[in-house]
Amino acid sequence: MEPLKLNMPSYPMLRFVSRHGGWLTAVLAIAVALGGIAEAVVTGAMCFALLGIGVGVLLFVAARVLVEMVRLMTDMLLPK
Repeated sequence: MEPLKLNMPSYPMLRFVSRHGGWLTAVLAIAVALGGIAEAVVTGAMCFALLGIGVGVLLFVAARVLVEMVRLMTDMLLPK
């Protein structure tokens, strides 16, 4: 008897985020911080550097929380 094939969705974005989310959040946060520093160098206003670094840190924390939630969701709810 042939095994019954179930119609299980694959959720490719959840798998992508759970695999690559850790380093992507770091790259994104560093890019935002470097953008703020570059703007500060171009304009001469140091507030852009501080703002870019602050937003980069907040973005890193928020994105890491979301990645951890996706990892928890895929670990607990999706079939292996």
